[in-house]
Amino acid sequence: HQLVNSWPSALYREEPEDRTLRSLGGHAAFNRKGHNYLEIIPATEQDGELVPDGIEIPGKVRDMNVWVWGSNRAYSLEVQLRDHRGIIHTLDFGSIRYRGWDNLQVNIPSYIPQEVVYVPQRRGLEVAKFVLWTSPRERVDEFFVYFDELRVTTDTFEEPFDGEELADPEYVEELWDEGGGE
Repeated sequence: HQLVNSWPSALYREEPEDRTLRSLGGHAAFNRKGHNYLEIIPATEQDGELVPDGIEIPGKVRDMNVWVWGSNRAYSLEVQLRDHRGIIHTLDFGSIRYRGWDNLQVNIPSYIPQEVVYVPQRRGLEVAKFVLWTSPRERVDEFFVYFDELRVTTDTFEEPFDGEELADPEYVEELWDEGGGE
């Protein structure tokens, strides 16, 4: 995978002024047909090593969409979201059997927990990975796939209440550190 100078024309209508914009490109192949998959895992560099590091999503997530370039192969894309308990939820973006760029969307079902009854109530989700699956009868020789413009619709509003700063873990830690452990 690498960053490439390409983007969906429908998204920008013309070449973006900021020429540093790039899409994430994947180039892969498999030896035989079957239920093969390619994982796209967010990562950060730590001590010269790439370490998986999910993308945190603030607020209560309603839906997400991503621009994907398909090469008209019978492949499908899914996203794996991790909830506050560490449980992975898999949602299907659908097929990428089309030519060129298309915007794929998935709604976040209400059964995925994003809040609790205790303060602080909001518990965000995290994008753990994207998985591109091949269909058993589709060609799996050399192929390319490109991703751009991941967007998420979230509700970040929380009803204010007296003492809400005491629900912020960072503030509480700072408050208790100031006390000197007495």
